Amino acid sequence: MSLKYRLLLAVSATLLLFFIALAICSMVAGERVFDYSARTHADLLTQSFFSELEARESAARSAVQTVAMDPEVLQAFAARDRGTLLEQALPVYESLGNEISQLFFHLPDQTTFLRLNNSGSELDPLDGYLLAVEKVNESKSPLSTIEKIQGALGYYTVIPLFIDGSYIGTAGMGGSLDIAFLESLKTRLGSEFCLYEIDENGPAIIASTALPVTAPSNHEIESLLSGEIAFRTAGDKSSVMLLLPLRNFNGDVIGLVQIDTDHSIVAAEMASLNRNFFLYALGALFLTSGILLYSLRQNVLIPLGRIQEFLNKAERLELSDKLPESGHDEISDINRRLNNTAAAINEAMSNLRSAHRQTLTILDSINALVYVSNYETYEILYLNNYGRNIFGGAEGQPCFQVLQQGQAGPCSFCKTDCPEDIVADDEMYKCWEMKSSFNNRHYECHSTAIKWLGGDNVRLVIATDITERKIAEELIFQSREWYRTIAEDIPALVTRYNPDFRFTYINNAYSRFVQLPGSEIIGRPIFNFIPAEHHQALKDNLAKLTPDNPVCIIENTKIDYQKRTRWMRWIHRAIYIPGGGLKEYLAIGEDVTSQKINQARLEYMSMHDALTGVFNKAYYDNEIKRLEGAREYPVAIICSDLDGLKSINDCYGHRAGDNMLKECASILKSSIRHGDILARFGGDEFVIIMPRTDMEAGEAVIRRIIETIDEYNRCGNEIHLGLSIGLAVSESPEQSLEGTFEQADRVMYKNKQDGALNRNRPGETE
Repeated sequence: MSLKYRLLLAVSATLLLFFIALAICSMVAGERVFDYSARTHADLLTQSFFSELEARESAARSAVQTVAMDPEVLQAFAARDRGTLLEQALPVYESLGNEISQLFFHLPDQTTFLRLNNSGSELDPLDGYLLAVEKVNESKSPLSTIEKIQGALGYYTVIPLFIDGSYIGTAGMGGSLDIAFLESLKTRLGSEFCLYEIDENGPAIIASTALPVTAPSNHEIESLLSGEIAFRTAGDKSSVMLLLPLRNFNGDVIGLVQIDTDHSIVAAEMASLNRNFFLYALGALFLTSGILLYSLRQNVLIPLGRIQEFLNKAERLELSDKLPESGHDEISDINRRLNNTAAAINEAMSNLRSAHRQTLTILDSINALVYVSNYETYEILYLNNYGRNIFGGAEGQPCFQVLQQGQAGPCSFCKTDCPEDIVADDEMYKCWEMKSSFNNRHYECHSTAIKWLGGDNVRLVIATDITERKIAEELIFQSREWYRTIAEDIPALVTRYNPDFRFTYINNAYSRFVQLPGSEIIGRPIFNFIPAEHHQALKDNLAKLTPDNPVCIIENTKIDYQKRTRWMRWIHRAIYIPGGGLKEYLAIGEDVTSQKINQARLEYMSMHDALTGVFNKAYYDNEIKRLEGAREYPVAIICSDLDGLKSINDCYGHRAGDNMLKECASILKSSIRHGDILARFGGDEFVIIMPRTDMEAGEAVIRRIIETIDEYNRCGNEIHLGLSIGLAVSESPEQSLEGTFEQADRVMYKNKQDGALNRNRPGETE
């Protein structure tokens, strides 16, 4: 058998031994691998559960801000007008879907003012309140938490409400943690879930996706309450149980979530694989171990010993001896090659001296200072032409005396020990900058250890003149300081952040805005300071920036350090490396809250009557155009005119007349349905548009108006209210709504003349 095949056999047997050892280790570590797999899956389930809970809490937070920040909702709540508040909040609440199942408003003394549930149009009982409401009343800050109320667990978000700077109470939204919530998790994650509530009697099941339930032990519950996560693997490894705590805002555990996952298939497959792997490897071990040991000694170790002895001599350049070359096997072939290599080395030594001379010629032609010095004495052994022209003939002198006038010892950066041998080691390479006191020039020095002629280790230094670069760097530094001074003094918020969205700079204005020093902001992600609902919009807008279109303007809301919601306008600019990729972003922001408030106020005033607060004629005209030809027929129009307004103004003053107009608007608004439109035409005339309303339904509305007026007049008001009313209905798009209005107007004036509805004349008293 030739050496080639013997070596192949030896290598194969060695690999087989390694495989057997790996199989044994695999079986020994099987338990740990399974435990790691189970815990990794449990961690994934934990993250998924709390991510789902966080997503629902985020939805509740966004929803309650949408409802409670509506100006009409705030006005109604501030006025403690429960009917108007229900009318304003109910349509928005009904559009939120089933996950957000509760909406409530509380007064500053924790009293429940309004609560809506999934029933939509019906109110819940007003007793009881969330503990989070009391906390928000104290802190005046938004709060998201899990709580138990009226015998059920749920997630809730409560926010403080302000109007004109005054605190008026709280609003909150939330949803229940129930069987529907658990079933959605089971469908998505493929595990069984069980929800418990915690009370004085211990845990009690609220909902479960699988029955019967294997309840956690008292020890596991105690571990969980002490801050640990309860994790248990079944004895036969068929399942894994995970127990998670549900905590309220105080950190108290008020509920538990149990997750049971099937792991029987994983355990069976791992055990079978380890068993078969070990049996195959054990058989191969007995078949090859004997052959391996014999071949390794006779055909590898002994020949390699002879070769090693020759290499040891070659290392000392004792190349006169030769290895035996008789024979035609692989060892003889290796010996012949080694003998040829020794002859080549002898020839190379002769060529080395010639190459050394050529190297010196190359170093003399370099346009930089090059010198070679002794590691111990720092004596200059060689100085190139560039250095000799500056420092003269310096060979034989210490380098620190040549480069630095009057210096008694070596430079601190040059104090390195002489290496015992030259190897590929970064520690032998040094780089530093220095200023020579000989000519006041700056140099960038690169030092490394090399073999010099004769075999000694020496230090090779190449020093490049960088004086002009240092001057340019100083100018750049001064320019940056000038820019930084401007950025720090302007009132706008100025930031820079890298492509990974981490702050690299903020000015003083931004630090004051977030009430944090720059040292606690630099390096942190910018999304830590932006509401979560604005994260994706910012990423999408920045992704669209290009070198040709590097700027985008983004508006978003932000809660400042005083817990106020502020509108911010940001100008983001992408800064690109010339001819390269994206370097960083520059963002400049300003507070546009006042502009937003003024804009909303102008929009409201443009469509509402300033005296009564109902819609004006401009809004009426827009609605008539919208309804023309729409699919909301029949459309009923009611025209009404306040009787005796001039007499009231003459007898009681214009303020009394204005109050009567407000009372009239309030009566009309309370008598119509949600979705009907009430508008004041100016003077004493009001118009009501009622989509999807026939003549019978319109007459029912008129009866409610008349009953409300009678009730008002019976209450002993000094000035009685009289109203003339006319009704007309457009049955189809072929009937013009303008014509319908004119018809209702004629009916109203006829009724006014007849006095059919003017039983209480304005200006008269009882």
